[in-house]
Amino acid sequence: MNAARWLVAGILAGVLVLLILFGYGLAKQREGDTLEQGARIVSVGGDVPIEPHPAPDFTLKGFDGKQVKLSDYKGKVVIVNFWASWCPPCAEEAPTLESGWQKFKNEGVVFLGVNLWDDPQNAEQFIEDNDLTYINGTTKTGTATEYGLTGIPETYVIDKNGQVIRRWRGPLIDHELANLVEAGLSSK
Repeated sequence: MNAARWLVAGILAGVLVLLILFGYGLAKQREGDTLEQGARIVSVGGDVPIEPHPAPDFTLKGFDGKQVKLSDYKGKVVIVNFWASWCPPCAEEAPTLESGWQKFKNEGVVFLGVNLWDDPQNAEQFIEDNDLTYINGTTKTGTATEYGLTGIPETYVIDKNGQVIRRWRGPLIDHELANLVEAGLSSK
């Protein structure tokens, strides 16, 4: 029975990798190229409609050695981004997240990067290579499931009341991230 579980896990991991690579291929089209069928891609990612709901709390073990809890930031807008060092779309959006952090950190906005399915050394190298200064770390495995994660990168906006109000699948570009942050700041 144990072998069957490993087989299923391997198949699911393979499907996830294929979806990520497919998303990466579409991301390369998004800068204005057209597809063979003539369709123009405006954005790879997408704002996924959700009903606002309480954000599942989690503890993030930062790569800097510190631990933070999501609930520590009640009263602030929190951008939670799930990523991995081996994910090309994650690398593509990393500069966007860092510039967004620099732009909004003095407005009561916190960025938390949640690294998944990764080797810690590779994750730390990714953070260094991309000059990421916002909090990044790991959490228990179930956090991704509690958030309903379908792939990476995926980003969630948590308002000042601790409610998940927005969800974005795929890599973000500057104006998309700004719109998500503004939605969090304007949420009542």
